[in-house]
Amino acid sequence: MSAPVAPPWIALDEVDSTNLELRRRCDRERLASGTVLTADRQTAGRGRLGRSWFSPPRVGLYMSVLLRPRGAADLAPRHTLGGALAVCEACRELCAVPATIKWPNDVLHGGRKLAGVLAELRAAVRGGPSELILGIGINVDQVETDFPEDLRARAISLRLAAAGAQIDRMALAHDVARRVANAANAIDGGRWPEIVDRYTALAPAIRGSRVRVRLADGSSRSGTAAGIGTRGALRVELDDGSHTELHAGEAVEFAD
Repeated sequence: MSAPVAPPWIALDEVDSTNLELRRRCDRERLASGTVLTADRQTAGRGRLGRSWFSPPRVGLYMSVLLRPRGAADLAPRHTLGGALAVCEACRELCAVPATIKWPNDVLHGGRKLAGVLAELRAAVRGGPSELILGIGINVDQVETDFPEDLRARAISLRLAAAGAQIDRMALAHDVARRVANAANAIDGGRWPEIVDRYTALAPAIRGSRVRVRLADGSSRSGTAAGIGTRGALRVELDDGSHTELHAGEAVEFAD
């Protein structure tokens, strides 16, 4: 993929992981917030909770975006949800695929995974801003046989979801990057409720669905999803009348 003129953009043929490569570059030089790194292939693509991300060459979109959010580090989960919202809205509006969001940051079509977001935060050092890298993987041009057998029932591409339509990966990357930046600006500008409303419209299960959660003490409890809290956590009303909030890395299982 060739790189567009703006925002700051690094386009590579192959990396182990776009998140790891962007972090290495941050360690070597001061990169501008909003910098995007894309690769045609990942040899060690990563998903949430230590899972791998299937990244064959030139059929998926593999990109990472650097953000330096304002405010406390514990508000960074807001930007993770903003990234998922950006990806889902791009799939719907640019690609005409009626995608939805599965809490917290998976994008689905017909119950099959279309895209995911991996957020990795490095807290502020010596008074500087926090650094948040959003890794984004979108299945774009795969056909059924491009997926390993164990993924075919669970994964889908934009091409399959759009009945064979051809999607320009760089146009999609540029659109997603723009939407991520717009969501980040909205969050930093005090418009978090707007992001919550848009996210909730695309993730209806987060309000009113029955869930089972694993709490910090290791216990497992049942309750009802009650929407998103002020810090970007999923609010759950437990059956015993108490409340808890779950962040992206914590376990929550929605009832089918």
